[in-house]
Amino acid sequence: MTKSEDKYFWRTSVTYIEPNKILVRGYPIEELMEHLTFGEAVYLILRGELPPTEGHGKMMNAILTSIIDYGIGAPSVCAARYVASSLLPHRGEWPPYAFCSAVAAGMSAIGIYHGGAPGGSAEWLQDGVKRMREQRKSAEQVAEELAREIKERGERIQGFGHPHHKVDPRYVKLLELAERYEVAGDHCRLVQAMEKVLEKVVGRKLPGNAGSALAAILSDLGFDWKMCYGIFAIARCPGLVAHVYEEMTKNAPFRVPPLETVCYDGPTERRLPMTNEERK
Repeated sequence: MTKSEDKYFWRTSVTYIEPNKILVRGYPIEELMEHLTFGEAVYLILRGELPPTEGHGKMMNAILTSIIDYGIGAPSVCAARYVASSLLPHRGEWPPYAFCSAVAAGMSAIGIYHGGAPGGSAEWLQDGVKRMREQRKSAEQVAEELAREIKERGERIQGFGHPHHKVDPRYVKLLELAERYEVAGDHCRLVQAMEKVLEKVVGRKLPGNAGSALAAILSDLGFDWKMCYGIFAIARCPGLVAHVYEEMTKNAPFRVPPLETVCYDGPTERRLPMTNEERK
């Protein structure tokens, strides 16, 4: 670092700001506004370059749309709506912080078990494809090896099985679009091979879900597996905004579960022990 650079507290290659100018990855923001879709803009800001083909941009749009929301039962939505219900307008006025606080609460619920499948699946997929290439093994060979290794460690194979779907329509469509847009590669082949070997290794059918499809396609698009956790959050945010707005405008304040839906399994009613004075 030269002496002239010593004065800088931050270094970034993402966005440049000066009076009357905004450059995102070097491109004027007004040009991006006019010519890019949101998916293409997300690709640019995360990867640093424009999508190399039209198919890459279309695929990114499909990815973001596929997980925009999953209904009121999702943990992030429950968290957001509970917080929103306690921050409803008081005397007709909305607290200025209320909306974003509720959305942020929903985002905070995204983690390993909710929204973590794209990142978790991408980690083992990227390791698996590296093994395929270095050891010159087929997708089927590596899929079986990985499935057995993960099972032996007592871990859950992320990206497979679903509480509601025997066939996740998002998984099917995402992989179909990856082929159509010519972005499918070794990671897509490996995730499809894994789906086939799981029944033999685990002993029951575990269909692929949206998380593993997203992981495979994002990996084939060149994203590091750690980035996949953040991409889920980008996609889910609009859904949370919609739920928070609905909660604040259509429901009464302070949502609480009815007492009859709560099961108490602690001690029955009891009394504190006598004090020393009482024992005398």
